[in-house]
Amino acid sequence: MRSFKWGMLVALCSALVLSACGNQAGNGAQSSNTAAGGDKKETAQPQEKAKAPDPVTLTFLHDNTLPDSDFQFIQEMVKKRYPYITLERVKPADGSSGATALKTLVPTGQIPDIFTNAVGGIQYVLDLGIKQPLEDFVKSEKFDLGVYAPGIIEGLKAYGPNKELLGLPYAVLNAALYYNKDIFDKFGVPYPKDGMTWDDATELARRLTRTEAGVNYQGLDLSESNVTTFNQLSLPFIDPKTGKPVFTSNDGWKTYFTTIKTITKIPNSGFTKDNVWNSEMTTFAKDKRLAMIVTPLLSQIKQSGVNWDVVTMPVFASAPKKGIQFTGSLAELSNVGKHKEDAFRVIALLSSPDYQKFIAQAEGQIPVLKDPAVQEVFSQGFPGKHLQSIFKLEYATTLSVTPDDLLARQSINTLSRDFLVDDTDVNTFLRKLQEDVEGKIAAQGKK
Repeated sequence: MRSFKWGMLVALCSALVLSACGNQAGNGAQSSNTAAGGDKKETAQPQEKAKAPDPVTLTFLHDNTLPDSDFQFIQEMVKKRYPYITLERVKPADGSSGATALKTLVPTGQIPDIFTNAVGGIQYVLDLGIKQPLEDFVKSEKFDLGVYAPGIIEGLKAYGPNKELLGLPYAVLNAALYYNKDIFDKFGVPYPKDGMTWDDATELARRLTRTEAGVNYQGLDLSESNVTTFNQLSLPFIDPKTGKPVFTSNDGWKTYFTTIKTITKIPNSGFTKDNVWNSEMTTFAKDKRLAMIVTPLLSQIKQSGVNWDVVTMPVFASAPKKGIQFTGSLAELSNVGKHKEDAFRVIALLSSPDYQKFIAQAEGQIPVLKDPAVQEVFSQGFPGKHLQSIFKLEYATTLSVTPDDLLARQSINTLSRDFLVDDTDVNTFLRKLQEDVEGKIAAQGKK
């Protein structure tokens, strides 16, 4: 009986030893013989490392309006996070950037893997046939679109023919009302406040529009190309279903242009056909005789040398919480790139807190992230300024954008110059605008 028990104990121990050896083998340990017929020895071997990705070089058409240090920062971020990726900067010989550069490069076959662009340049990308929707990469890379401030992604998707996401935003142009404190102090007029309507701002402008010591002070002006194109009332230019302009059928345009003309027709304001819509930054930043300017161009305000501060842009009574629609800069991929997944990883880094803090601090760019820490870094670059006003209003909804929108914008820029300074009534102007855009669309269809 004792012999039987001893035999069972030996068998059990042997089983445990074999089991342990089996488990070790499963964890990467291997058996080897020291010599033929010699003793067996279990030697732990290191696990095989995952194979490093093959080197990848991506071409990047970077915005030439940004300093070289910006691209260098991007290169450093990429090399740290993805050592196998090398970025090669594309610089067109003519110095062009964004959509303009693409129109030069694409016909020659020099299509960059990555390019930066303004929202308004997306249509050029569509026309060139190089758009690359990003939804699949967002999903495969588990990229969280919720990091962006509310309304940005929705506004960006409106530019996709099928509401697809064609790029990742990295900087925004939030319009606000900037004012010259010295002019207000000179004439003893209280500073503007957050939440003013356009009527409020216009009445304030009347008090500041005057001639003093031979200087014509203007009360209020605005950057038309942004404030009209990305208007607060979400007014479309073209009906996507009919393909016709909507200037005579959408009463919102009457409200909009009546409001703007009330500003330009303030007595002694000095607006003429030649300076309306195109001289506001010069009058504010260089001449320093414009009391208030509504613009998204913060970087130029910062460099102006004006004793300025900022409040929310004026709002329409019918849309009291709405600023302009989303506009800004984004990074896109071309559809012919051989390494789209890697290219997406690169542009995703432009939405990282590291890069967002860098451009906020180094360039005064308004961040796209809702992260309070990033917005705090941005605000620190403007000590003593009421910068929170830039973030207070919601983005107005961007409706469907059509290929003919650019034609409508061209007509507005041309025809409104006379209207804003002469005595033409708004209904007559809108009919003329409607006919002009219809004519442009028809002419383009015949090409």
